[in-house]
Amino acid sequence: MATGCHLLSLIEDGSSISFAALKSTYLQKAQQLLSLRIPKDEIQDDALRRILLDLQKDGVVIRLKDLTYQVQFKVPLEAWAMEEMKQALPQRTLKPKILAIIERESGVHTPEGLVRRLHEQGAEVTFEEVDELLYELRGFSGLKLGPAGKLEFVPPYTEKSP
Repeated sequence: MATGCHLLSLIEDGSSISFAALKSTYLQKAQQLLSLRIPKDEIQDDALRRILLDLQKDGVVIRLKDLTYQVQFKVPLEAWAMEEMKQALPQRTLKPKILAIIERESGVHTPEGLVRRLHEQGAEVTFEEVDELLYELRGFSGLKLGPAGKLEFVPPYTEKSP
């Protein structure tokens, strides 16, 4: 009698529901649908928990910190959005690496040398990717291309000596 579909529809009705409330509501619905009365001890807690665990395992239901259950809402991710996320991830990890290298080794690397340095650190990047990031970083960070073509760190005005 206790099926995943029935439980799922009960959980969908509310924003979140406790185990006791879910069991009670389930029994009420079952008694409305069936002509005979069902004793409260007829439905086993373990059976109900097993169904909830299966729904959690399938990613349909989640158990919240307050021990209530809620339907897991998943927004479908468009293919183009997934591609954007894949492209953005390396940039999010690469920008701090670039800034750290330039801050420590200011005036040492050309953009090409920086790519070689990143390769030494295990980063799989192309010159074009690094060049694009350098262009972005020059706009609003402490990074500039010096007259000798070397990347330099320029500290914020509060750190400059008088």
